[in-house]
Amino acid sequence: VPEPGIRITAPPPKSDCALSRADLIIVIDSSTSVTEVNFKKVLLFLQEFLKKADIDSGNVRVGIIQYSTNVYQVFQLNTFSTSQEILKAVAQIPYRFGSTNTAGALDVMRTVMFTSANGDRPDVPNVAVVLTDGVSNVNSQQTVPYAQLAHEDGIHIYSIGVGLTDYRELDGIASPPAEQNSFKVSDFDELQAVDDIIFASACPKRFTMPPPTVSQVPDIEVTESKVPKYSETGTDVVFILDSSVDNRIFDWMKTFVKDFVLQLDVDSGRWKVGALTFDSRARAVFHLN
Repeated sequence: VPEPGIRITAPPPKSDCALSRADLIIVIDSSTSVTEVNFKKVLLFLQEFLKKADIDSGNVRVGIIQYSTNVYQVFQLNTFSTSQEILKAVAQIPYRFGSTNTAGALDVMRTVMFTSANGDRPDVPNVAVVLTDGVSNVNSQQTVPYAQLAHEDGIHIYSIGVGLTDYRELDGIASPPAEQNSFKVSDFDELQAVDDIIFASACPKRFTMPPPTVSQVPDIEVTESKVPKYSETGTDVVFILDSSVDNRIFDWMKTFVKDFVLQLDVDSGRWKVGALTFDSRARAVFHLN
């Protein structure tokens, strides 16, 4: 009888901070290189990200800018007051392809969106999240200077780059230090891993990792009397970690592995653990023995 499979359920990191009080502008790239399929993934990421924000109490206000060749003010900080309204509006954002005018988006963000007329509150921190898949190609010499003007105005910027090979502009957009505020993922499917990392960066002292849970899932139909209990017969577990991701995401992976292993009865010999990492090639970190 085959050994049963093991399903690992790793709850996402939880934060009780939820950007607890902020005026938040999200700046999203919808240029041609993004593609319509990936733009839909961006919208799903935004919806999951915004579900964590404390919107309904009024503590967090949200506005969104979309850009390609032109810059589009999707909605202002004072357009909506409930998370339901905002999530519905995000789902309806159309894909507008074109060039990559990040400079124009940053300028509109600072000079138009973060104004009292459009809902900016003087006593609340200003936070921006800029998501792009490429280096700007419209007025590109002004991209980082416009970001620096925003920094000087007290706007804290997190930048997220998808599939980039040149990070200089992305790091220049982010508030310093870039190693804490600039995030890199290899493709749009990895975006879901970033939202909790951003919340952790915003409120690191109040960020905790819940323990994973382990459940036994038979791979085939077998009767209970024939299923060997993994606590009795032992189980071999190998962790396979993608090391091509952002360092903070990789640190989260290592924390998850450590917390998971602490749940196992390794000292008795019933569980054996191995690990490998991979990017362009695979590397064994340690073997089962």
